[in-house]
Amino acid sequence: MNKLIITLFLLIPFMVVSQSTEEIQFDEVFTQLDTMPTYDGGEEVLLQFFNTNSTLIFSKEKQKGGMVSINFIVNKEGKVYEPKVLFNSSKEMGEEVARLILLTQWNPGIRKGKKVNVSTNIVVNIKQ
Repeated sequence: MNKLIITLFLLIPFMVVSQSTEEIQFDEVFTQLDTMPTYDGGEEVLLQFFNTNSTLIFSKEKQKGGMVSINFIVNKEGKVYEPKVLFNSSKEMGEEVARLILLTQWNPGIRKGKKVNVSTNIVVNIKQ
């Protein structure tokens, strides 16, 4: 009887570990995929959205005014979360791009035929 109790006591932690591993895999964030997330309409439509919803002027070409590099996660449903400004010409520009990116909806990334959470970066040029 003692051997049975000891055996169960030793196996239960392994069962719990295997279940939590499956949960972690379900919530993984990928950086390499078959298809990266895209904004519906592409970069030009994204810049139009930014220009419509901001007092800053965003441009496709590099500008002397400023630049913001931002990282964010696009989840399986295409929702953006956890924006992190990697580089900005000014704190205000970085905060504005982070605010705007949270308003967007993306086409999710695909890996092995399934929609997945994806960490992605974009660089935005701003006229001053």
